[in-house]
Amino acid sequence: MTPAAGIRERSSGVPRLAGVLLAHATRHQTLRALLDWSYGLLTDSEQRVFRRLAVFAGGWTLEAAEAVCAGGALEAAEALAILSSLVDKSLIVADTRSAASRYEMLETTRAYAHHRLVEHHDYSAVARAHAEYFRDLLSRANVTYGRPSLSAWIAPLEPELDNFRAALGWSLVDKNDVALGATIAATQHAALLVLSLNTEDTRWCERALTELGSAPDPLLEAPLQLALCRCYSHGGYSERVVVAATRAAEMYRTLPEGRSLRNLSRREALATALAYAGLHLTFLGRNEEADRAATEALAIARDEADALTVALALVAKSRTVDADDVMARRTLLAEALEMGGSLEGSLIF
Repeated sequence: MTPAAGIRERSSGVPRLAGVLLAHATRHQTLRALLDWSYGLLTDSEQRVFRRLAVFAGGWTLEAAEAVCAGGALEAAEALAILSSLVDKSLIVADTRSAASRYEMLETTRAYAHHRLVEHHDYSAVARAHAEYFRDLLSRANVTYGRPSLSAWIAPLEPELDNFRAALGWSLVDKNDVALGATIAATQHAALLVLSLNTEDTRWCERALTELGSAPDPLLEAPLQLALCRCYSHGGYSERVVVAATRAAEMYRTLPEGRSLRNLSRREALATALAYAGLHLTFLGRNEEADRAATEALAIARDEADALTVALALVAKSRTVDADDVMARRTLLAEALEMGGSLEGSLIF
């Protein structure tokens, strides 16, 4: 090919590219005009709900729409009626194949609604309501952790993963409310644990601790450190487990009574932290420290009577008995197996 021919060939591609870009821009303008037209036909209340729905990622339930879109002059019952109207107008899509109806927007429609939400200076307030709703949803779920079964328990939470991420993005990554984001990072731990999303779980907990700064509130730090015990244990990072577990145990010794990860009491959380410390201290060859931590963990766990905590403490203690005392180790592990046998699945905490 001569230089002149090469130039002609390359030049001939320019009009084709320009044509593609022009066609794309034309389609975009047509879609925007269509959405402008549809939006203009809505009542003020319908426009308000439509804009607010843009904060949801991956869809939403009726309950979520009621909590996030209601407020101000808009009553909750009216918000739900408007939701049905928006379905009829094809601005949102309803999925009624399951018992719990779920709704979503096409991404182009959601981007348009988000633009309108920002334009009306409403985004921050609605994003906060969204984050607070999903914090509360996770907190309520943790109270019934594993009941009636892990599969039934996780079923309503799994579709909300993108909403959890969106809430964390607004609160933690964008630093609009770091304390709220830290709470969401901790409260989602049980759900991410069941879904085997260990890497994501670790990343959010570490990010929360970083954003909380050098002197975080122990009520926020303690559950994050406890969550990281399990995350690091799953990854085989024994030194990190011991650091996180030791820090969690220090705080749970002095914190007031309250519920922690997967609805653990303060004492159950302390026993869990000590059990992880004991287990991983053995992997580091620090056997005397390991036995002290495991022995205390088991004593607390037996007193609290939480099956998962007792089973974990038994496993930790089995690692600290004399290696030649096979019967003692077998007895501890048999009891741990018996405790875990009453639970669905394997020992996951």
